[in-house]
Amino acid sequence: ILQRATIIQEIDEDRYVWPHILDEIARALPDYTWLEEIVQVSLGDQLQFRINGRAGNNFAVTQFMENLEASLFISNVDLFSISQVPESSGGQNRAVTGFSLEARYQRPPSELLETVPLFEALAGEETPSPSGL
Repeated sequence: ILQRATIIQEIDEDRYVWPHILDEIARALPDYTWLEEIVQVSLGDQLQFRINGRAGNNFAVTQFMENLEASLFISNVDLFSISQVPESSGGQNRAVTGFSLEARYQRPPSELLETVPLFEALAGEETPSPSGL
């Protein structure tokens, strides 16, 4: 039973990797910056991904990179490419900054994470029913 429980814990450990990555990317995104694609470029212990997007200017790209580096879940943020690209909006063509970044997922130290059990039952109290009554 212990061996099976260990296997289940190992599988469950990586279950929320992509939700963490996407949540951190969403938090790091500055104003006037939008994403076009997020692609996984490597597997294994060193999960690496590429973010392709556009921004109003170079400063927004720099801010995005700094915000990503501040995350507990993302490291080694590198600028893969950057260029001015035409963007059509409302019948107008504008030059915006197209960018491609590469970064890695990192597992943060467990002491920095706050985990909460899915169901918390206080000692001596009944667990509430699903209907909330």
